[in-house]
Amino acid sequence: MEKIHAYFDKYYVPNNMSIALAGDLEYDATIVMIDKYFGGMEAKEVHPRVMPIEAPQTTIKTREVFGPMQEWVNIGYRIGGYHTDDALIASLVTSILSNGQAGLMDLNLVQQQKVIRAGAYSNAMHDYSTIELNGSPKEGQTLEQVKDLLLAEVEKLKQGKFDASLMKAIIKNEKKDQLSQLEQNWLRGYILSNAFIMEAEWSDFVNYYDNMAKITKEEVVAWANKNLNDNYCVVYKRNGEDNDVYKVEKPSITPVDLNREAQSDFYKEFEKMESLRLTPEFVDYDKALKRKNIVEDVLFYYVKNESNDLFTLFIELDENLKKDKKVKVAIEYLKFLGTDKYTATELKQKFYELGVQYYVRSSSIYMTGLNESFEEALKLFEHVLLNCKVDETAMKNLVADVKKKRADGKKNKGAIMHSGLSNYAKYGAKNKFNDVLTNDELDALTAQELVDLIHALTSYKHTLFYYGETAFDAAYNTVKEIHKLPATIKTAPEVDYPELATDKNVVYFVDYDMIQTQVLMISKGEKWNPEILPTASMFNSYFGSGLSSIMFQEIRESKALAYSAYSYMSAPFKIGESHYVQAFVGTQVNKLGQAVEAIMELMNDMPKADIQFNESKIAALKKIESERVIKTGIYWRYRSLEKGGLDYDIRENIYNTIKDMSIDDMEKFFNDNIKGRKYVYCVIGKKSEMDMEALEKLGPVKELSLEQLFGY
Repeated sequence: MEKIHAYFDKYYVPNNMSIALAGDLEYDATIVMIDKYFGGMEAKEVHPRVMPIEAPQTTIKTREVFGPMQEWVNIGYRIGGYHTDDALIASLVTSILSNGQAGLMDLNLVQQQKVIRAGAYSNAMHDYSTIELNGSPKEGQTLEQVKDLLLAEVEKLKQGKFDASLMKAIIKNEKKDQLSQLEQNWLRGYILSNAFIMEAEWSDFVNYYDNMAKITKEEVVAWANKNLNDNYCVVYKRNGEDNDVYKVEKPSITPVDLNREAQSDFYKEFEKMESLRLTPEFVDYDKALKRKNIVEDVLFYYVKNESNDLFTLFIELDENLKKDKKVKVAIEYLKFLGTDKYTATELKQKFYELGVQYYVRSSSIYMTGLNESFEEALKLFEHVLLNCKVDETAMKNLVADVKKKRADGKKNKGAIMHSGLSNYAKYGAKNKFNDVLTNDELDALTAQELVDLIHALTSYKHTLFYYGETAFDAAYNTVKEIHKLPATIKTAPEVDYPELATDKNVVYFVDYDMIQTQVLMISKGEKWNPEILPTASMFNSYFGSGLSSIMFQEIRESKALAYSAYSYMSAPFKIGESHYVQAFVGTQVNKLGQAVEAIMELMNDMPKADIQFNESKIAALKKIESERVIKTGIYWRYRSLEKGGLDYDIRENIYNTIKDMSIDDMEKFFNDNIKGRKYVYCVIGKKSEMDMEALEKLGPVKELSLEQLFGY
């Protein structure tokens, strides 16, 4: 504690501090407030830190780490700090290597499917900066081979084997990305504070990309040859057991009795302070979101971008089409395909030159970039969708890579628990997570089959959403003219996964090499009911989630039985689907029985704490008061409501109901919806150390294989 106070007294002084604010602020009132609370601080002499000077790195350092999750390799170079020329040129160098679309690694490694993943980035710091390369291997590929492929792209950079026009495109795209980032208050604040931390001239931040544009190709090549040699550190993350784990003797912990009614003098004084409350703003979707049919079953949505000259165009596929097992693979295939006019590499370069990126996901396809390029980019993308052609080599590599990603996914405990086990508990052996093509079915797919599916994607029911500065009529007419549609729009076959009853306790267990054990409890509630949203929201705030919730305080803070603990009632926002009561605990194996027992006590007997309830109520109201549904969020929130049969902002009803809610209302909701439930217990942990007796007390135990969870 003495060290902590000494550190605080030394550095937390006004001449060594900045206050960076970004948001909807009244400037004059804010300055007065800052002066009131910070103006009286006294300056002290602050001695500049003396940073160590490292010896030049002249050799290759190699390190290995081990664990059960997927393998990867990282390569790091140490270069000059922020106040040297290295930092700026390194940012350009890593963008030439990897920019997500048209960098050397993007085109030569990722696009050509030579690795699963490859990238490069730089990090500017005071003393030294870094350039880092990273990659993940394909099936049968060693980490050393991935390392060699990454370094081969560095050699191409050093030899000048890239077009100088790429550097201009990088500047254009970086400026575009900066515009997008500056829409977010937290990033504005971060940039301001980072300028202070780096002791930078603000003009350097403002003119960052203009200064980068002055760098020539010759300077890049010369710099790379000087700095990127056999002077790096390489780290191999391998599968295997870590033999360097140090175990610490567990200290005994005395449970702390919670006295929720007690109030300290500090709390009483704090409560007297008045705080300004914002007025909530609710969305009138009839005004905020324009819509118009292009043809029947193809609806165009529109929100005006008032912030900058960027656009986003989403093509949201039909719900059932998204569930089609072959369509999921076809969409993944699309990004590796060329057309009868352009190669796949040329397409990446053309989009990048336009300052536009396009993404393909299982749920939607979308483009985002400079609005001046909107029409040209849409024409190009329509050309890709309708004219992409078979590439047998890409198909072969795709199947191999899908299998490798699947194998890596089965090593991810988050995917095992929150995707595999969770869906198995709700829907059973066949569910929306594991209903995928088997490896044999993947092998049987033909490239032509997938290309035909891609060509037909927009012949099915879908929606388009434009967010940009172009006026509604002009944007609508552009999309209607360019977006090619058949005479008849098809509807994809219904795909449904019936929810299972959770009317008796059962335990599903998966063996996974980990120190902790995790338990997720799942119980099905009533079908989608908007009427319970206000009370369910308050239950989540008061009882289940957050550091001040009943669950967290009782299980972790009072009894020290868990690393993390929470519970909540989910809302499906979809007609026909159910609300679910869920609880989670991550704990030590030897505390498993106690932790679950303590959670079950809480889930059957809700503590009534008036002060805590009222604080949670105020927090829930303030959250709605400060929330603003704006920009693309207007469309996505509306589409969510629409699936639940709503066409209005449900937050207004939630807000008004919570205002009048009492703890007795919460108790009634708890007794009607939470208390006395049966659960499916999803458990993941190391079997050799698992307390199986504790699990058997919860219900019949069924051990599941990863193949059962993942479907392959």
